[in-house]
Formats: sequence, C-alpha cells, structure tokens
Amino acid sequence: MTDVPQHNPLRQFLDALREGSIPFDTSVLAKSPIALRSGENLAFVCYEVILKEPHTVDKGDLVLTTRRCVFLGEKRTLSVDLSEIIGVEPYGDAVAIHRAGKEQTERYGNLNKQEIAYTADGQRTLISGLVVACALEGLMAQSRASSPPAQAQVSESGAGALPTRSTADELAKLADLRDRSVLTDEEFAKLKAELIG
Repeated sequence: MTDVPQHNPLRQFLDALREGSIPFDTSVLAKSPIALRSGENLAFVCYEVILKEPHTVDKGDLVLTTRRCVFLGEKRTLSVDLSEIIGVEPYGDAVAIHRAGKEQTERYGNLNKQEIAYTADGQRTLISGLVVACALEGLMAQSRASSPPAQAQVSESGAGALPTRSTADELAKLADLRDRSVLTDEEFAKLKAELIG
C-alpha cells in the first residue's frame, strides 16, 4: 500500500500533533482552569466531558498540559502525569487512556462539542477522539524528551513507547470505529478520503 501524499491537510495536522510540533493557542482562555506547576504550560481544555470507567462516572472538564492530563469533575478531580500514561485509543467523540498500574481504562467522551485552535496558520478544527489522542501522544513525546532519565526507564521496559502508525493502521482504526457504529458510513467515507488524499 502506498503512503498518503504529504499534501493531505488532515494527515499533516495529525502527524504534527503526534510529533508535538503544533503549539496550541491558549490565548482564547481567560486563565488556566488549574494551577500550573513550574515549567508546565496549558495545551488545551475540553469542556463538558463525560468520564466512563466503564460506566458513566462523572462530568467535567478535561485539561491537557505539557506535563499532565487533569479531569475536573463534578464529583472528583483526577490528575495524571503524562509519564503514567502507557497508551491512548481514539474513538469518534472519545479517547481512552490506559495508565500504568491501573486495570480499568478511563474513557473521556463528548469531545466533539467544540473547536481547538492551533497556531499552524491560525486554523481551528473540531475536537475529536483522534485529535485528543494525537495531541496526548505529542505531549507525551515532548514530556519524555524533556526528562531524559524517565525516558531511559520507559525505553528499557518497552512500555509507553509510541507505535509508528501507517496509513493501513489508520484505515483499520477508522473501519473498526465504523463497524462499532462510532462513525457513520458517511463520516467513515469522508475521513477515509481525507486520509488517502
């Protein structure tokens, strides 16, 4: 199978998010909804998110920073260092986060209700599970790069390494989402066409 042409805007955006090369425009926020730690920067906020483990547990805001993923719920607050995340899985309007030492996956849904601004050409795009997963992968990669000792430990164990995704992998994920009725046939066709170019 041939690779997607490099001029595909969706592919370029998702690849740049995964690489951590898109700085987020947080100027639209009046202030950070959480107290940032020293050296920590806000990436973006998803409002009115639903947390499931595996049933609906809470509703609140999901805050991504350069060091943490924070859920500010009505019932509880979760703060997870990016180094604790061993995998992310995108869904149509949700992202599943797998953490080291935690059996149950946390699934954050209802993500497609707002846009995210990114400063590459000042564009905006609708938030989706795939966008949040790519953003998390990029933030995790940046976090590992800025803390070499932690990166060495992760690399030795093999856990936490981000797989390289091919076009076939992306298409397989989209097909799986369609088969599970997360995506409609029309949404699948549109995303597939954008991915293939």
